[in-house]
Amino acid sequence: RKGKNLPGNLQNSAAANRLRAEIANNTIGFPEYSAKDDKLIFNRLVTKQKQCTTDSTNTASIGITTDKVTTTGQGKEDFIVTSSLAVWYTVGKRELPTNTSTQIITFPAPGTYIEGNTSNLDLQPTTDKGTTIVYKVISGPASIVNGKVVTTGRPGKVKIQANANATSSVTAAESTFEFCVNPTKPTIKVTDLANAILLQSSSDFVNDWYADGILYVKDKKGIEITDSKSYTVVTNVDGCLSEASAPYKAGAAEAQTISAISVSDRLQGTTSSIDLPAKTDKGNNITYTVVSGPAVVVGNKLTPNGQPGRVVVKGVSPAGLKYTAAETTFEFCVNPSKPTISIVTQTDQYVFTSSATSGNNWYRNNVALNVTDRSINVVSTNSFTVQVVVDGCKSEFSNAAVAPKEIVLAEEELAKAGIIIFPNPMADVLNMKFSNVKIENITLSNLAGMSFITKENIKSEELKIDTKLLPRGIYVLKLITNKGVFNKKLLKE
Repeated sequence: RKGKNLPGNLQNSAAANRLRAEIANNTIGFPEYSAKDDKLIFNRLVTKQKQCTTDSTNTASIGITTDKVTTTGQGKEDFIVTSSLAVWYTVGKRELPTNTSTQIITFPAPGTYIEGNTSNLDLQPTTDKGTTIVYKVISGPASIVNGKVVTTGRPGKVKIQANANATSSVTAAESTFEFCVNPTKPTIKVTDLANAILLQSSSDFVNDWYADGILYVKDKKGIEITDSKSYTVVTNVDGCLSEASAPYKAGAAEAQTISAISVSDRLQGTTSSIDLPAKTDKGNNITYTVVSGPAVVVGNKLTPNGQPGRVVVKGVSPAGLKYTAAETTFEFCVNPSKPTISIVTQTDQYVFTSSATSGNNWYRNNVALNVTDRSINVVSTNSFTVQVVVDGCKSEFSNAAVAPKEIVLAEEELAKAGIIIFPNPMADVLNMKFSNVKIENITLSNLAGMSFITKENIKSEELKIDTKLLPRGIYVLKLITNKGVFNKKLLKE
């Protein structure tokens, strides 16, 4: 250590003065550290002062701090006189570090940059010591061009590293700086589904959705909602956030309607499909079901199965967040085929039979008889027709059928069989007497074949039938006996 550079507390000490002299005369050996590293120990040459004396070496020390460089305390006298330690006669030097200071790198405050921006950004860093800085883009959508930061137009986080070299008076410095190129503000596309609303972001980056200002779901392009909360979406790229989209909130449901559906009646045996409206006036799907009747529906195609009857169909478009439910019901007939009448002649009557197995309604001279059987018994020459009705759907009337002739049994024919019937016309009571004949069944019907009175297994030889409640008109009394079947036309006044 150069003596002139000793700390101030040693500048004027006697030890320091001697140390200077010895250093100047190259009489100090290389120093060593003490065991505790708190002293610098060295040998020094003590030259002869008087004649007839020889030079000697002494050991001396100077206190130091823990950095092993800075002196502390007072310089020590020689503590070993005439030391036998080896002495190296050379100049001892130990460089002290200069008083260097740190430097701070500062970046200018970034502005707000949005996706699509490709401008040169004046983001050049500086240091408080004025030293030269070298900087580069470590990551992100940017580069350095002619000392300027140039963004690529894509969103994301840009990270820049700056380095300042050390000088004789300042240390080296390094610093990193980040700024965002934020995504553009997204928009929300709204699509109505059957029972929900689909919200989709316009951005293809990471989208975070918020409901009433609270994070709802992260990283979804679209979401389905079924409530009326206020929804927004924010695009996130490397932690750089866009401005929140305009909010969407499902409002009051708008009414939708299904156009009136009218299907003309069909004829039994028809199986051609009928196209029904597929959408409401708001473009929502309609679901159809057959409530009743001989038909099936698939999608919006309705197909009768060929059988007669009334077809009732219901169409529904369910309510969503945007629209109310819509519903319609319509019906049409698959009318029975036009029936025909066949005639079978028996001894005592004619049997008229409809071609339809059910749904028959008989008419005599265009007047309804209120008879629905498939067959009727006829003894008169009136005009008979039949119409088939199924679920209120009516066929055409059959062609008229007329008995070839009227069947009437003479009184003597009945008398020969042992049967007497009186009075005719009848009033309140109809009397019958039987002789040598077994009566199995008696039926009193009108000309349409409707039965009013029936008696079976008659054991007595006389029978009285109360007829006072019968309506006025012509009746046929049919007797089934062991001698045959007999019909007798009677008049009720």
